[in-house]
Amino acid sequence: MKISKLIVLLLGISILFFCFGCDEDEDVNEFEVMTDYMVANDMDLPDLVVDWITSAEAVFTAGPENYFILDFRTGDKNENGTIDFEEGHIAGAHKVALVDVVDYVDTNYEGTDPILLVCYSGQTVGFANIALRLSGYTNVMNLKFAMSGWHSDFDVWTASTGNASLDFSSGWDDSAPPALPSNGFPTLDTGEEDGATILAARVDAMLAGGFLGLSGASVLENYADYNVINYWVEADWTLYGHVTGAYQVAPGTLGIDAGLGVVDPAGVNVTYCWTGQTSSLVTAWLTVLGYDASSLKFGVNSTIYDNLAAAKQWSASMDYAYETGP
Repeated sequence: MKISKLIVLLLGISILFFCFGCDEDEDVNEFEVMTDYMVANDMDLPDLVVDWITSAEAVFTAGPENYFILDFRTGDKNENGTIDFEEGHIAGAHKVALVDVVDYVDTNYEGTDPILLVCYSGQTVGFANIALRLSGYTNVMNLKFAMSGWHSDFDVWTASTGNASLDFSSGWDDSAPPALPSNGFPTLDTGEEDGATILAARVDAMLAGGFLGLSGASVLENYADYNVINYWVEADWTLYGHVTGAYQVAPGTLGIDAGLGVVDPAGVNVTYCWTGQTSSLVTAWLTVLGYDASSLKFGVNSTIYDNLAAAKQWSASMDYAYETGP
């Protein structure tokens, strides 16, 4: 009788252990699993933002035929009744929707030619670049200033430069860099359990959301509504000033293993750089991690253009030849 009771007791304990063990196994911290996978596979931000941009002059000199070119200007018809890609594109370019970029490359890319990404200004392609690099493609480059840099017929940059800081003076400051916070991390809920699958789901979600950007004027006017990240070295922060309330984060120091605490999982994070091209990469990567993130469009070329050194400014298009038609 005593042995039977002991067996029943042990059986009950085993069942409880099994049940609680199952619950624990199902409680996957997706953020931790995904970021561990990313670090192990060289997908931390400093690993990705390497050899990611090239100039129109370099592409023209090497020959566009030596690149696999993807053009993301696939929006609504313009005032001429045609889509911008049809008005003009680099010879051999493929018209691709941003949301389809990974599937398109998986299906159509062969060989070893560099994958060259093109849009209007060089900012949307930051999202495509990060999506492809997180999907295993390493030879991916953005065309600097995109079609604006290729030919003046497509220049959207000149009209987008400005000095918005003069109109919103309270939004621009010259104080010393504040201490960086130590925030927590987002909660992911893809329903997946292994790092590669969670990451693929998050890349799909990032692409489906499209490019995320805010104008310089809106950020300067409402700076208190955002967690602003100045993606410069401290010397430039001191020289030019910064968006009021921003945190100074030097390029290369923001990543999973260090510096991620500056990003707010409960707020809207706005990153800015000189032109919005680097910050678009950062924004895409943060979005994949589950943060609410945006890039300051056109960078500080839209807020303090006249104060910038020439090397930091948009200058002019190269006026290289292009093709028309679908």
